[in-house]
Amino acid sequence: MKASFRLYKAHSSKRYSSFFDLIDGDNETKQTKGLAYTFSKYPNLVFMFIKSILPPATSGGLPLSEIDYVQVDAEMLSEGYVNIRRDITLSFYRGNVKRFVIVMEAKSSKKGLVKDNNLTLQLSSYLNPAYFPGEEDIPIIGITITKYRMMHPIETGFISITWNEIIKLLNDFMRSKHNLSIDLGIVREYTDFLTGVKNGMNFYEVEVLSVAAGETLQLTKDHFIHACPHHRKGFTYKTPIYITFRSAGGGEMEFLYKTDCTMKCDS
Repeated sequence: MKASFRLYKAHSSKRYSSFFDLIDGDNETKQTKGLAYTFSKYPNLVFMFIKSILPPATSGGLPLSEIDYVQVDAEMLSEGYVNIRRDITLSFYRGNVKRFVIVMEAKSSKKGLVKDNNLTLQLSSYLNPAYFPGEEDIPIIGITITKYRMMHPIETGFISITWNEIIKLLNDFMRSKHNLSIDLGIVREYTDFLTGVKNGMNFYEVEVLSVAAGETLQLTKDHFIHACPHHRKGFTYKTPIYITFRSAGGGEMEFLYKTDCTMKCDS
């Protein structure tokens, strides 16, 4: 006998919610805990994450073929008097020996305003063995997950990825396992929870974004890069599939450009 579970929102007869809406906390916490839980259910997704998200120079130096156990911790709390809470910790073991660790700090997929320096300092504390003993002599990789790609100092070795990259990873994983006898219910629910978009589509907030480029229009055409101020309340553009630019005074829009990457830099 099999059973299924459905969760309905108040005053609605339609099923909008999923298992992940049961997780305690705000939306950012739900996203982070949900990702950790999804990793724990699909170890192959963890290794796909390493190979597709991490640079080859980083992943190539990890003893992936020797790993036989992955421990996934959500909101791991530090030891001692100072309370430091890691969002997601992936600990990789061979037998009872920990071989390397990946630590992730994730901000909401909806949150555009994130200070690069603050995030770098926050992640640095997560990798401090004074707070998390037992990891002094093994490789530790720090990763941030944000709406837009961040700029971490090169010397930290930290890796910045976006939620869109996570969504693409989840969709790629489901496509690769589609014809196998694997229950993809959890990863499918989590992907839908993140995006609200079904059937493996990429998530975007708008299809075409029209931007007044003014005097920088020719520079944008020449270099295919558009720069704009990052306001106090955060980056205000919605995530588009395509972007187009118009000159000052309400000029015509000549071309549509496919967006490749959105990056935020502190001044």
